[in-house]
Amino acid sequence: TPMSAILGYSQLMQRVTSLSPVQKEYLHTINRSGEHLLALINEVLEISKIEARQITVKEAIFDLHALLHDLKIMFRVRTDAKGLQLKVTGIDEVPRYIVSDENKLRQVLINLMGNAVKYTETGGITVRAAMEGMRLIVEVEDSGYGIAADEMGKVFQYFEQTESGRKSKTGTGLGLAISREYARMMGGDITVTSTVNKGSTFRFEVPISAGNESDMKEKVKPRRVIGLEPGQDVPRIIVAEDVEEGRALLTTFLTSAGFQVREAANGKEAVEIFEQWHPHLIWMDIRMPVMDGLEATRHIKETEAGKSTIVVALTAHALEEEKQEILSAGCDDFVRKPFRVHDIFAVMAKHLRVRYVYEEEHPTPVDTAIVLKPEQLAALPPDLLNQLRQTVVELDTARTLELIGQIAEQDTSIGNVLHAFAMKLDYGSLLNLLEIEDTKGGGTL
Repeated sequence: TPMSAILGYSQLMQRVTSLSPVQKEYLHTINRSGEHLLALINEVLEISKIEARQITVKEAIFDLHALLHDLKIMFRVRTDAKGLQLKVTGIDEVPRYIVSDENKLRQVLINLMGNAVKYTETGGITVRAAMEGMRLIVEVEDSGYGIAADEMGKVFQYFEQTESGRKSKTGTGLGLAISREYARMMGGDITVTSTVNKGSTFRFEVPISAGNESDMKEKVKPRRVIGLEPGQDVPRIIVAEDVEEGRALLTTFLTSAGFQVREAANGKEAVEIFEQWHPHLIWMDIRMPVMDGLEATRHIKETEAGKSTIVVALTAHALEEEKQEILSAGCDDFVRKPFRVHDIFAVMAKHLRVRYVYEEEHPTPVDTAIVLKPEQLAALPPDLLNQLRQTVVELDTARTLELIGQIAEQDTSIGNVLHAFAMKLDYGSLLNLLEIEDTKGGGTL
């Protein structure tokens, strides 16, 4: 889906070390907003489950203060763009740690605040949090168009929009209906009061339980992988994906970390490359032309070599029954799209036992005073070195990393040296090293 590219390439750009702080913040906003949009899409897809009463409430302890602060930051961008004021009050008056369904509570507040911004052109939005006994109350008040009395009955109906909604020419008429369903499933409700041309106030209330900080599981921020630790074999990976953008994205992530990667545009190609190349792991998209991922996995797992080859399914389909079918076909693991890059590396570490170098770590082995001797470079195919030299001149990051991966297949130590340059985007020094080699001189990193 388009969300795969939006989230994936914004994650990829966040790995570029030469970005300014402002550019990094822009990318962080794109990625964070994409994550929220993905959550919205997934919730809309669950309408049928809501109507069939198949959605369940999943309660857990979480940090309510952090959630409210995150929403304030998220919506500040939108209100500033429209010249509106945004006030969030009462955060310190509600418990910090509570037990409730965090995802549903967040979704309700996103819908209420999103509508407030959408239908307000002047003035501002005020969000008030408070407690009444053991019930959390959050009011979202705006100074927008307001809702006429004869349209109040449409507010919480599926696919219905009020006059202000039709004027805005945005939305589906689902957000408030889903929000109220969630609120009632959690034991609460949403009500509204409104005056035309003065604004509306939506009141969301839900019962909660107090939580203890000691029960909070520390959320460990994923560390950014920048390469493979030296001294281990470089795994061979197949990326089987029919959508070129998605295939290129995952390949770039993997080659940038030092993996050897080959691509397949369908299941038949994946089987053929498997038979010739004997990979350690295959990222297998499920929906592909010619031969789909499930059939390709069955073919691979029927072979002796395939029994020891890890196959991880990639799919945008999230139904539990589909997950069981995928695992039954022989897949060893399952990752939903759009994927998070740290999940990709975590799955590979789990199954391949590979060790990574992380961004916050400062390894000393390959990036200081390593001398490449002329005979080392001379042993590599001249055509491969010429191709690498050309891609460095063209600043083609993906192709550069791909060629370095091919060099690493032949000589891991040389591959690590070149990879260290490429990961720092130090193309000037990398080019100097290759040009020195071209004159049969020595190169020093």
